[in-house]
Amino acid sequence: MNRQRLDFFFAFTLLLLALLNVPYTSAVTWSSDERLTEALAFEGAPSIIQTSNNKIWIVWKKVVQSTSSIFYTTSSDYGASWSPGKNITAFPRLDTNVDPAIVQLSNGTIWAVWSAEKVPPDFSLSASPSQLSILTGGSDNSTITIASINYFQGLVDLAVISIKPMTDSINTTFTPPQVNVPPNSEANSTLTIDVAVETTPDNYTLVVRGTSGSLWDSTTIEVEVTNSTSSSTSISDETTPLSPIFPMQSEVNYEIYYKYSHDNGTNWSSEYKLVENPADDLGPFILQTSNGTIWLVWSRDITAYNSEIFYKTYNGSTWSNDTQLTYDDSPKNYRPAITQMEDERIWVIWHSNRYDPEKNEILYRTYNGSAWSNATLLPNDLDLDRKYPAVFQDGNGTIWMFWTGRISGESDGDDIYYNQSLDNGTTWESSVHLIDHGAEDWGPAAIQSIDSRIWVVWTSNRSYSEGNWDLYYRTSFVRNVAVTEIIPSETQIYQEENVTVDVTVQNYGDYNETFSVNCYTNSTSIGSQGVNLTAKASDVVTFTWNTSGFARGNYILKANASSVGGETYTGDNTITHENVRVKLLGDVDDNGVVDISDLYALSVAYGSVPENPNWNEEADMNGDNEVNGLDMSALVKKYGETG
Repeated sequence: MNRQRLDFFFAFTLLLLALLNVPYTSAVTWSSDERLTEALAFEGAPSIIQTSNNKIWIVWKKVVQSTSSIFYTTSSDYGASWSPGKNITAFPRLDTNVDPAIVQLSNGTIWAVWSAEKVPPDFSLSASPSQLSILTGGSDNSTITIASINYFQGLVDLAVISIKPMTDSINTTFTPPQVNVPPNSEANSTLTIDVAVETTPDNYTLVVRGTSGSLWDSTTIEVEVTNSTSSSTSISDETTPLSPIFPMQSEVNYEIYYKYSHDNGTNWSSEYKLVENPADDLGPFILQTSNGTIWLVWSRDITAYNSEIFYKTYNGSTWSNDTQLTYDDSPKNYRPAITQMEDERIWVIWHSNRYDPEKNEILYRTYNGSAWSNATLLPNDLDLDRKYPAVFQDGNGTIWMFWTGRISGESDGDDIYYNQSLDNGTTWESSVHLIDHGAEDWGPAAIQSIDSRIWVVWTSNRSYSEGNWDLYYRTSFVRNVAVTEIIPSETQIYQEENVTVDVTVQNYGDYNETFSVNCYTNSTSIGSQGVNLTAKASDVVTFTWNTSGFARGNYILKANASSVGGETYTGDNTITHENVRVKLLGDVDDNGVVDISDLYALSVAYGSVPENPNWNEEADMNGDNEVNGLDMSALVKKYGETG
């Protein structure tokens, strides 16, 4: 019997030790899909972060007037509301901006990076009217308009370079002959056409050319020359169409650019080029590691059949050279992402068709500070075509890998999946089918916010009946209550006055919660109240602070919401309001003594109300909006006191 007990105890101990060494994981409850964008345009390729002030930022590509721009939106209440989308790329331009990513550096600066195909600046010419009828011996005018394209600015010289049929009896002059064109604007010159008496009646074509360095454009004006006896054909007054809005350019390709903001997006820098190469550089992703180094990864189209993953780093003063991370003669390696894990290793993930030209897989390499690992294949237990990976490690140490999957060989049917690793990537759990809507859902971006909530945002055409693609997102359920605001009715008050303190509480979580709200002045409690809030709801709790017995001085108000079961982040449960001033009753000038100067100040304001020129709020000691005998009585009672 004793041996059986010993065996049972030994087996139980082994089981307990085994359980203690298994990383904690739990089933995830997900929200419904939330639609983030609704414009009648393509909106996709998102990237997501949470900044140090707890705002969620989502940046994406949006088609605006047939060109692609980079937009962003923010939420300060975990998705309950979102700011209007803002364009951070130069606009209006003819550039194509794609594949954005965003990061906040340790100094608070926000960087946005993206790939762009820049159309060089140019200009176009037009004439109005473009058709004229002029009698021999007469003259007429046409306005020549030079329009800037894609931020062209500079001097343009004008000339009539040909007249057909050829003639010496038609003379032209420009006023002025040279114009200065502002960026993305227009400039005009008046062309005067003089027809000599001896000019042969005919239809003439004048070619007007504008030149600025190596750039030029031209337009034509049709002139019918008649005399008093010749018949005239009516000519409509039409304007020559502008030259093609996209100038023909050679060697236009995608490069990587960035902008930064030091003030949380209020202002943005000019854009700067990060990567320049004759090949297309696409899909950038940016990270700052724990030692302050900035890493940029992207894919480069080496040939039409081969693309590789590159990276470069910034040490605070200089950027390294472009470094190639993958080496495959024929496959395509695309859409890298980068993150740093708790063990300091850097992970770069991407999708590639290196194993099968018709099927993509998810691969990753890790860097331990001195050497890169070999490429590792994410297990494909569902045998799907997999693209667009996103990765992060949560607060429990679990690594999450999100990706787009479809049945190999099919032309549509993209869905969002994920895998988890509980042992730093040594093994992976089975794939989970997260988004299965029936539409095309692709390109996930994912993070965990400070309240432990997991965010996944992606592109979908489930609203395709409207003719567009939009952004959608989904979050994991969490418990998170917070105090968002504390407002006293007064910030300067006399002893014995009451101050109303309004405390706004918010349930950022996904469950109905019951909790208590406590309000303090310095460390002294002025009240506690119970609160019931449904998910995502807010309320205002009101406290009354009677200042009787409080010494003259500055006080700090503080409000705290008690934590609820399962709440992992309590950094937003407390808020303070600095410097509420309590004054000595009767001390109008707040110099610490009730004396003749206070009596004089009250006498000057005596009988006044707020609308009067002699009104003095500090002389109204009981707060009834009138300086009267009650205030005088209170001052006299306290006369001579100090504090």
